[in-house]
Amino acid sequence: MWRDYFGDRCTVYGIDINPHCKRYRSERIEIFIGDQGNRDFWQRFKRSVPVLHIFIDDGSHLPDHQATTLEEILPHLQPGGVYICEDIHGIHNPFAGYVAALTHRLNEALPGDQPWSYRATGLQRFVKAVHQYPYLAVIERNERPMEAFVSRRAGTEWPPES
Repeated sequence: MWRDYFGDRCTVYGIDINPHCKRYRSERIEIFIGDQGNRDFWQRFKRSVPVLHIFIDDGSHLPDHQATTLEEILPHLQPGGVYICEDIHGIHNPFAGYVAALTHRLNEALPGDQPWSYRATGLQRFVKAVHQYPYLAVIERNERPMEAFVSRRAGTEWPPES
C-alpha cells in the first residue's frame, strides 16, 4: 500500500515484533523484526537505514513505546522529513501530553545577541512544526537548522531602512 501511495521509487521499511512478518519482504520492501520500545533495536535499525524521509508509527500504540520511537527516530530523519504517529487515543493519553509539551517547547525563548532576537533551542533548531489532529501527531523537521529568530521591528519601534 505505501509503495503504491509514495511511488515505485520509494523503499518501504516495515518494523514488527512478529518474525512471521518477514514474509512480506519484496523488491524495495525491507522488514525489520524488533521491539519499538527497545533503544538497542533502534540503534541497529538506524545503522541499517541511514536515510529516512518519512516515518509512520502504527506500532504497539503503547505511549512509552511511542515516546521511545519518537526520541530515536526524529533526530534520524532527513532535513525536511516528517514523523507521523497514529492511533493516539484517550483524553489523558500520555503520548498526546508528550507531544503537547513539544508544542509548548517550540515557544521557549533564549535571549539572543541583539535586541528582539532569540537563539534557537535544540528543539527549535531541528523541528519546524508540531501538529496534533484527532488521534494523530505530525512533526516536521526543518530543511536546515534554525540558528535564531530575529524580529526586524517591535511594536512602534522601527529600525532604520537599510
